[in-house]
This record gives sequence, structure tokens and C-alpha cells, in this order.
Amino acid sequence: MPVLTANLPVDVFREAMRLVESGAYATLEQFMVVAASNQVALERSTLENVVPPEGTAATPPSQSKQRKHALGQRSGAPLKAGGEKRIGLAPEDLHRVLTRLDLKKCRSIPVDCCPIPEQTGGQRLWGQVNRLFPLKLVCRWIAAYAAEHSAWPRLAVVLDQIPRDIGVVGSYLEGLDRSCERSREDAHSAGLPRVGNLASCDRFISQFVARVTRANRAHPGAAFHMAFACMTGDDIALTAAGLKLALLPNSVIDGDSHTADHTLSSEERTLILEHIITTVAAERNDMAVVVRAIHDGHVSPTGLLSYIRRNFPNEWSELAFRTHVYGILARLTELGQIARVRAGRTVTYQLNGPAYELLSQTLQDSRRAS
Repeated sequence: MPVLTANLPVDVFREAMRLVESGAYATLEQFMVVAASNQVALERSTLENVVPPEGTAATPPSQSKQRKHALGQRSGAPLKAGGEKRIGLAPEDLHRVLTRLDLKKCRSIPVDCCPIPEQTGGQRLWGQVNRLFPLKLVCRWIAAYAAEHSAWPRLAVVLDQIPRDIGVVGSYLEGLDRSCERSREDAHSAGLPRVGNLASCDRFISQFVARVTRANRAHPGAAFHMAFACMTGDDIALTAAGLKLALLPNSVIDGDSHTADHTLSSEERTLILEHIITTVAAERNDMAVVVRAIHDGHVSPTGLLSYIRRNFPNEWSELAFRTHVYGILARLTELGQIARVRAGRTVTYQLNGPAYELLSQTLQDSRRAS
């Protein structure tokens, strides 16, 4: 096996070591292999669900450079690709973004939702997509744009503007996470981009919206795989489910973010879970495997992984499998369906919500129908 030597930013190294020490990874080497494997898988993605037709106005290289430059600026602040230097937020930054995302402005949208394309929901989500709150923000942003402009936004506009606005929310919530001393698992800013951190902005766009290659092909992110959005020509439109999610009040962006206990309300959690069960087959089936195993008593991370391994592709490496399952566990946690219970250095999982009953009934019904 080739041996590589790399210089890591101090913040990245410390965070990686914290994960190793917490037991999430056996060694730093394992963490680095997972990170590299995930990025290679992303770059080699051959998903074609959201390939814009000829003439799509995807961001050309010149605009891409301008976007990267703009993402790193606020009042002349220099871009720090690794995010080593955190850029402060002025009050007007947050006010501008929250005004743009105001729920009242989204109540009347003079455009039609797009129907869910056939075959949607059959692709598994990336393991790196370990939060669903970012999807809420993507849907709200698209809905707000449609309400303001009486048209769905073009793909190029979304790729250019969403990371700027959501990056402001991410940086603001990161500050609240620190002041509230939230753990990494409970952080409200998890999965969101940061102002001045180009890597986090590109990662957010690739994971939750789409990644456009130099060949002008758009590979879909979680918003498409979860059937909350679809392409209509050059535009990104919301499905009926995506619009419903966008229009539900959220305690973080519509209420008092200082006192919000969760990133998603009970209504948002219910909508997303029911949508997964009825529409997103791949995610539904993977969640069913995990909650059934926990229900049957396989509650430790090691025991759970060992028990459910046979339900996932044999060609997956152990690292890819582990990353994928931890993504499922994180999404189920945010939906309030499972909880991580820590006793000293030991972690176990317990069921919290109706996911087991709902998923089991749905799978039984589908077997009868087949």
C-alpha cells in the first residue's frame, strides 16, 4: 500500500484526532483513508439523474472563479480555503439572509411545483450527508427565490448564491454552538457551509444541491435523491413535498435560534419521515435495516455494524460501509427516531420514535403487493 505524507491545518488535525479519541475511528490512518475514499467516490460518481439538457447555463469556469472569490470576501476579508481564520459576521449579514428566507414571503409562489420524476428515490444518499436541516434551508431558499422572482431559479444562480447565504447561517450557528457548548453530534451548524471557507461551500453544494463537472454535467445531490427538488430545463424547481417542507415554520430560522432545542420541528420531522417511507425507497429500506437491528437488540456500534453488514453491497469496502451506516444513524437521530446513549466511553443506540412500526408496516405492505 502506498505511503503518503501530508501537512494538515492544525484545526483539521485536532478535529481528526478528537474523532479518533472518541472511538469513531480506530486510528488516524483509518480516518484519512475514509476521507480519501469518500472524495474519490464523489469524483467518480456516474449518477445521471440530473443532467441538464444541451444549453444548460451551468456556471462556466470564469464565473466559477468569480464565485469562489466572492465567497471568501466580506468587506475585503481574504479567503482562507481551509477556514483557518474565521471571518466575523456583521449583524446586517444575518439580517439580510433571514429577511430573504422569511417564511411570510414564501406564502404565495406563482409557479407550479414539478412532479417527482420516475426512478427518483432509488439512489442511496452519500454517507457524508449526515444532516437533514441543510435540506430544509435549500428548500426554503428556492421557495423564497421563486416567490420574489415569480420563477424557479436557474441552476447557475443556485450554485452561485446559496452557499453565500447559507454560509452566513452556518457561521452564525457555529458561534451559537460554541457559546452553548454543544457537542459535535448536537451542533446546529453541522453540515452547513461557513463564510470564507471555500471547501465547506463546495462540499455543501455537492452534497445537497448538485456538482457540475467541467463537461457541464450536473450530478445530483440530496435534494434530488430525496425528491424534494427536480430539474425543469435549466431551472431547479421544488416538488410538492419540497414546497411543504419549505413552508413549515422552523425554530432556528423563524424563531429564537438561541433557545431552539432541535434543528427540525416535530412537524418537519414527521413530514420528512413520511416522505421517505412513501417516496424514497433506498433511504427507507436502509433505515428499516438499521432500526430493525436496534429493535432486535444490536445496540452497540460494533454489534450493529456486524449484524447488518449482509444487507449492503459485498463490493463495498468496510470503510465505505461504515461511513454509509453512520450517515443513516445521524439522519435517524436528527429525525428523532433514535438516540445515542453514552455511558462513560460506551455508546449505545435506542429507538425513540415510531420509525420501527412505520417502516415495518410499509415493508410488509410492499411485500404483499409484490
